[in-house]
Amino acid sequence: MKSLFRRSQVDLNVIVVGWEDAARAPNYPQAVANTRSVGAMIAKLIFNLHTLKSAPLGAMATRWEEELADLSVNETWDLIKDRINKAVLASTPITRTSGKQGKGWMDSDTLLIVRKKHKAFRQWKNNKNEESYSEYVKARNQAKAACRRAQRSQETKIAKEAKSWLDPAGPSFERYSTNVRLDKTDASFVDVIHTDAEGLSDFGFGIRISIGHVDFWVNGGTHQPGCPPETISLQDVETSIDVINCSHGRSLDLFTYSISRCRYDPQGSCTMGYHVSTTCRGDYEPSTTAVDPFC
Repeated sequence: MKSLFRRSQVDLNVIVVGWEDAARAPNYPQAVANTRSVGAMIAKLIFNLHTLKSAPLGAMATRWEEELADLSVNETWDLIKDRINKAVLASTPITRTSGKQGKGWMDSDTLLIVRKKHKAFRQWKNNKNEESYSEYVKARNQAKAACRRAQRSQETKIAKEAKSWLDPAGPSFERYSTNVRLDKTDASFVDVIHTDAEGLSDFGFGIRISIGHVDFWVNGGTHQPGCPPETISLQDVETSIDVINCSHGRSLDLFTYSISRCRYDPQGSCTMGYHVSTTCRGDYEPSTTAVDPFC
């Protein structure tokens, strides 16, 4: 997938998170717990890119511009960490941007104003007097106004962010609050590809409910064509794990092939995969073949 993106002549950055050791089978409960730590690490990377290199935060900045302007540095870090922690809960999250990126959602003047607000907050926190609080309120209001101006400016136009969730995990997440699992409020547009949405008793690992703006239930969203029957052999556990992961991993194959080779168009004209339209809404059931590239 990374190579296809690099050859696609699209202006983008690819960040690959190597957390396979933390997600290694068969200790699934531990892998679930590890998502919190991995999410915090990814959030720290994004936070550092934003605060140290003025990297844009994409659509997150569009929706949170006033919220971010009201927060201290530590509070900003906590907010980003919370969003990224949820992102790691999927087997493979793909973040895509479209539109003119510009130089980020804050120009240098806006960034300076926001940093002054952070400094005023720290001074008030240390001094706890009326004068420092007044200075903080003044700096906070200036930061909010500057963020609004930057967001409206064509020179700092922010890319629209979309997230593709590839058969996001169901066990240990499905019945819990959206505070700790994925849902469509996590980005401006969320499309979901379901390929293994069976119960865990049937060796299904995908979530069984609709969680995006558009959800694609490939071949019904359960056992995929070309995958062997999902059984476990105690004589060959490693092969058994590959077998029961076949349908779950098919979502990654389908998304990869959708970049340049295949168009998966279920009835209703919403294309599944990389080229999905952000106007798509609802549930669709595309059919695929049993043979690579499955289209």
